Amino acid sequence: MLHNIKLEIAYCGTNYIGWQRQPIAHGVSVQACLEKALRKVVDHPVQLVAAGRTDAGVHSFGQVANFTTDCSIPPANLPKAMRGYLPEDIFVRNASYVPADFNARRSAIGKLYYYTIAPDSSRTAFNWQFAHFLVKEPNIETMNQAAKLFLGEHDFYAFAAKGTSIKNYCRRIDKCEWVPVKQAKQGEFLLPWQQMEGPVWMLQVAGNGFIYKMVRLMAGAMLAVGYKRLGLNDIERALTGQSQIIAPPAPPQGLTLMEVFYDAKSTQLK
Repeated sequence: MLHNIKLEIAYCGTNYIGWQRQPIAHGVSVQACLEKALRKVVDHPVQLVAAGRTDAGVHSFGQVANFTTDCSIPPANLPKAMRGYLPEDIFVRNASYVPADFNARRSAIGKLYYYTIAPDSSRTAFNWQFAHFLVKEPNIETMNQAAKLFLGEHDFYAFAAKGTSIKNYCRRIDKCEWVPVKQAKQGEFLLPWQQMEGPVWMLQVAGNGFIYKMVRLMAGAMLAVGYKRLGLNDIERALTGQSQIIAPPAPPQGLTLMEVFYDAKSTQLK
């Protein structure tokens, strides 16, 4: 019997060329590592379908992918079975059966990303890959004024890396806000940015879909506003679909895909 299995995956993207499998000469991808591990566990070739393609250096706490198999290993046993074949910076958090028509990319109804900035004084040999470290703190209040401009549906042509093959640049943003990161209490599970000395700020942005480098370009534009290199009117004009990027993308190491959202019906077995 053929099963459709959903994986929830966390990874540190520092050592990878991104999620998507590419010719080995380009470097190692997260997808290739997972497919290689799965092949050893289920004993047949596997092709993963992911909710989205993270860039080189970008991290994930909640990437979702699915694959089909006739292997009889219960999904609950897959994360542990795969662990011995995966590098330590890729971790399968959960696995479950899903309906045959579930597709991690097409079934997704939204995503949540975090982008973290921190003072350069808090940078260490152990956390440098999990935030964009700044010598001077930008004006967060102004950046949050800029963040509000992204809410709703807009043409994000000016916030998409050029060379993409998509034709429709309209996306809806449901949440866009810079919030302070609170350090976790003793005994709580720690995410990397909760271990940094403040002030640490995080852009939380959720929407129904994202274009290549869109979040990093949004963060880069808001940082430019925070440093008075751009004004709020520049953001407003860009969101009407102007044909040029208004600020460079923020570095990849600050970005983490936190969660992918699905309608409950799409993941429930009948």
